[in-house]
Amino acid sequence: MLGVSRRGVHALAARGDLPGAAKIGAIWTFDPQRLKRYKASLARLAEKLEEIDEFSSAPTGRVYVAGYDHYVKIGFSAASRGARILSLQTSAPKEIKVYKYLPGDIALERALHRKFARYRLKGEWFRNTGRLNEWIGAGCPLPLTEHSAKP
Repeated sequence: MLGVSRRGVHALAARGDLPGAAKIGAIWTFDPQRLKRYKASLARLAEKLEEIDEFSSAPTGRVYVAGYDHYVKIGFSAASRGARILSLQTSAPKEIKVYKYLPGDIALERALHRKFARYRLKGEWFRNTGRLNEWIGAGCPLPLTEHSAKP
């Protein structure tokens, strides 16, 4: 009934991990209704664990939009908020300003790169002009609206 061997069921019952189990002499008895509820709760728990596994296997972090003057960098970082910007700052000729941190992953970073490809300079660096400049000025709203998504 539980998808566990008879020996496994007895071990669960002996540890007190199986609701509705009682030992009478050398024989274990089980309340069928409690076993059904227990099985249903295990199924719900298994679903939750799958959701957690899916979430934890995806790279988590944030997408940052930062830059200086007419330059904008759109990148992904799994590091703490300031760590990536500090490492960028060491090679930047001017102070880098963070325009926005967006909760997201590499897929969001790539989507933003595609949306603003027209303004790409090199790699993850873009010219801060046109629709990209408007999007940053509006606070980098998500999801991208039609207005801000057009190049």
